[in-house]
Amino acid sequence: MISDHDSRNRPTRWGKGLPIAAAIGFLLFLILQIVIPMTQANTESEAKPLLDKQEAAAKASDAYHQLMGKSGKETPAITQAESNHIEHKVIYYTHELLSGYISKEKLQASYKPWEKIAPYDVYRVFIDHGEAARSNTSIDIHMTTGQMVGYRSEPSQPLQAASSMSTEERLRRSDEAVQMLGYDLVQVVREPQSEESVQDIRYRVPAAIMGKASLHIIVKWSQDQLASVTSDWSIPEDYVMLMEKQDRTANAIETYGYMVVSLLFGLISFILSLVYRKKIRFRSVTMWVLTTISCVISILHVLNAIPSAAMLSLSRAVSFDRLLFPILLQMAITFIQGGVTLYFSLVTGKWLWQRSPYPALMPTWSDAGFGDRLVKAFWRGLAFAGILLGLQSIIFTALEFSVQAWSSTDAENSPLNLSIPAFFPLVAWVAAISEETFFRLFGVGLLRKLVNNTWIAAILPTFVWAAGHVTYPIYPYYSRPIELMILGFLFVWIMVRYDFWTALFAHLMLDTLLMVISYLLEGSLEGIMIGAIYLFLPIVLVYAIRHFKNNKNNGGANLQPRI
Repeated sequence: MISDHDSRNRPTRWGKGLPIAAAIGFLLFLILQIVIPMTQANTESEAKPLLDKQEAAAKASDAYHQLMGKSGKETPAITQAESNHIEHKVIYYTHELLSGYISKEKLQASYKPWEKIAPYDVYRVFIDHGEAARSNTSIDIHMTTGQMVGYRSEPSQPLQAASSMSTEERLRRSDEAVQMLGYDLVQVVREPQSEESVQDIRYRVPAAIMGKASLHIIVKWSQDQLASVTSDWSIPEDYVMLMEKQDRTANAIETYGYMVVSLLFGLISFILSLVYRKKIRFRSVTMWVLTTISCVISILHVLNAIPSAAMLSLSRAVSFDRLLFPILLQMAITFIQGGVTLYFSLVTGKWLWQRSPYPALMPTWSDAGFGDRLVKAFWRGLAFAGILLGLQSIIFTALEFSVQAWSSTDAENSPLNLSIPAFFPLVAWVAAISEETFFRLFGVGLLRKLVNNTWIAAILPTFVWAAGHVTYPIYPYYSRPIELMILGFLFVWIMVRYDFWTALFAHLMLDTLLMVISYLLEGSLEGIMIGAIYLFLPIVLVYAIRHFKNNKNNGGANLQPRI
């Protein structure tokens, strides 16, 4: 363990241990997180590439016109003018409860035969008629086959005309709707209903038993119009109640353990900046650059994420003009949190460490040899990223066997729901800069000033950082906090053993590798290029900074008078 009175941050020789440990860690990550899961997936089903959103929209358009052709007088015909103005807006939607139940109970084999007609992951395509919309219509498309697996249509205004369709006709058309989802009528049993309940017609799929879950098809009618036809997995009530409790606890921890304490940290950084304004250096170019990078990417991510997030929340197509105010509001919040607060935390955090036994913990542009130190910090950080990947994989595996950890899908945070998914790995820069600043540089620095011990000081900021990830879809809710408490203390050790930049690059490359691995495994030229760009971008930047820094120093030296 590092002594608190051991003044570190001096140049450190690598030796052979760090690169070897990095290689072992990365190999463990590949085996535990990539090779074994892919092998299991390939034995269960043939891997197929996902449709892109344009292909999903085309499949939905075909299904929609097929539905219109079968609807006859029950669904209002659309005019040619309306047809020309139809837009298709696509989001990724998932049934979190179903995917989590399958994961927890290890029911993948039971789920496999029904995945093509009753999947938990779909593209949800909204049929947007614009201002002339007579209904809010969406079609669910299977993400690899393009099969329609769900249909919903809610009239914009209540229907006035009374139903003129006979019960026999309604049942016949319901059978047709079920077949359009890919079912054979011999697979299903129509449940008996009274004349009063004929608006909602239910079918049971006797063979579709998955643990305690069963599959039904529900066909709903609104007067003489088909309102929806969907596959519905009935999840056991005990699992539903378990997840409600898990999510309720996780949300409380995130609110009080992360949001409230983070807000308090931000206020303290601002107050300290005011109180010690004559001692703190505010005009550091390095701090401005870090703040700008993080803030600009955060705002870009807001623009990238809000359109799909709004449609996911409202379950309908949303035009950009309706999103203008939410976007501006979120951008303002992001500017304050990811810009102003981050800047004060940077300058105050550096000042706090300068008054500790680690005064050189965060070298900046004005320091001699900054370019060379930045390059060394990058390669050390890259090595630690490999170690962290391996350690994370071991922790996940241990949690899976010890507390039977499981996971579910999450549409809200999926890159599939970004307007430009290829920008998603940029978020790694935000996570590395902001989290290493708020929770390590400032948080640990602040509390260390009070308790005079780095490791005691690291407990609260590390817990707050872990609490910020508690709502990720990994269960039990304490699984990720356990993992991140361990990784968080390792980040603190990296920072005080080497410097802030090593910890930042370790965090950056860890997140970048996790975010681009899917692009690299995709196998396409585009995916490989996207992955390569994000992996090599930090290398290009640190060597460019060293080049300009060294040239500036040499230029300055050439101006000195010769003696």
